[in-house]
Amino acid sequence: DYRYLVGEMSALRSLLLYFAMDSDGVKTHTEQALNLTAPELGIERVLARLTLAGSQQMAGELNDAYTTINLGFDEEQYQSDALKASVLLTACYLGWLSADLRTLQQNAAQVVNLSQEQNSPGMLAFGHYFLGMVSYHQNDLSAAKTHFSFVHKRPYTAYDDSFIYSNCGLALTFQAMGRENEALEVVEGVVDYLMKTGNSEMLLIIQAFQAELALRQEQLTLASQWANRIIPLLPLMPMPFFYAPHKTLAKVLLAENTPASQEKAAASLVELKEFLEFTHNGVHLIETLALLALYHEMKGEHAAALKTIKQALTLGLPGRFIRVFADLGPDMEKLLS
Repeated sequence: DYRYLVGEMSALRSLLLYFAMDSDGVKTHTEQALNLTAPELGIERVLARLTLAGSQQMAGELNDAYTTINLGFDEEQYQSDALKASVLLTACYLGWLSADLRTLQQNAAQVVNLSQEQNSPGMLAFGHYFLGMVSYHQNDLSAAKTHFSFVHKRPYTAYDDSFIYSNCGLALTFQAMGRENEALEVVEGVVDYLMKTGNSEMLLIIQAFQAELALRQEQLTLASQWANRIIPLLPLMPMPFFYAPHKTLAKVLLAENTPASQEKAAASLVELKEFLEFTHNGVHLIETLALLALYHEMKGEHAAALKTIKQALTLGLPGRFIRVFADLGPDMEKLLS
């Protein structure tokens, strides 16, 4: 029993080390977790493989990351549908981070199917969360609303990650549909949930998201207050989720449109671009490049703007990303034309 406890603690430690970007530490502790945990402790073993695959993806070793997932199918003794859904969840993260929405959609659909049969509400919510992300970015707003709403209605059976970020997706879906009041209601509901559950870390993320939503609703003063107060408190770390706060700060600075704010936006975007390239985060790199292109256009640097937006389009085209460009409004429309 003591060995199993040490193995479980190693799996949890590997998750912390992933967000600290300590790939050597992740490898050491995932190996210890897999060596020490009992075969029937599937969730702990899947967590270890999840962090190992995530660390490999972050290092640019995508093929090795998928091999880690495949080993999760081959080496585990207890081949339940719940375990398979958990392993496929790791593949969903890899598809998202590499901007491969087609692979993400296929794996997320399997997660949903397997979780329905096993009555596994946490995994089921994750499946709908990922399907909502695909639908939103490919501009199928009706489907996005359906998937995000599924998770929105289940705050106490979904994991917090899938619940919080599904609500971000639902709010942006309502915003894209022109239903601004409903978007605000969704976010207010999440704030209330986080206050009740005492999740102060996620509350910072939602407050940053409130700046994003305020900006999209043309409330620049409110957006600036939130963004400049909250987002500097959030360090750069791996961004495997639907929403990444640091892009919001750059958007607000560009919208303020002063010489000082433009230069701060440029510095922020260059730093973010380098970080996303270093961590091989293709999905958030698309929008970061799009924002850099808008900055160059604002400065009259038309050739640089066209070069940068072409890079963003090249990354986004295989996955049929639409909303990432559409959400940036008339200035992006003009640049794309």
